[in-house]
Amino acid sequence: MKSSMPPQAEILTITVDDFRAQQAEEVANDVFLQAEQILRSLGDTGGGRALARLIKALHGEGGLKFNDLLPLDSGNRSIALALIKEFLDERRSFDEWESLAELADRCVFHGM
Repeated sequence: MKSSMPPQAEILTITVDDFRAQQAEEVANDVFLQAEQILRSLGDTGGGRALARLIKALHGEGGLKFNDLLPLDSGNRSIALALIKEFLDERRSFDEWESLAELADRCVFHGM
C-alpha cells in the first residue's frame, strides 16, 4: 500500500558562521545595503553628510554640487558612484530611494 504522506522534508542546517558569511555576501552585492551601513557608521561627519546629500538629490530632494562630494574618501566614493549607476540604470523604485533618503535624514541630519 502506497503512503499518502508527502515525502519527508529535508532539514537544512546552517551554522552561525555560514549565516554571517551569507549576509556579508548579500550586503557586498547590494549597493543600498552598503549605503545604509555606511550612513549608520559615518553619521553626522563630512563623509556622512556628503553621501546623504547625494542620496537625497537622487531621490529628488534639493540640488547637489560636485564639491559637496569632496569629503568622501575613496571607498565611499565608490559607493557614491554605484548609487549614481543604480539611479541611471533605474534599478530601484521611487519608494526604495525614499526609504534610503529617510534613513539619511535620521542618521545624518537627525530627522531635519
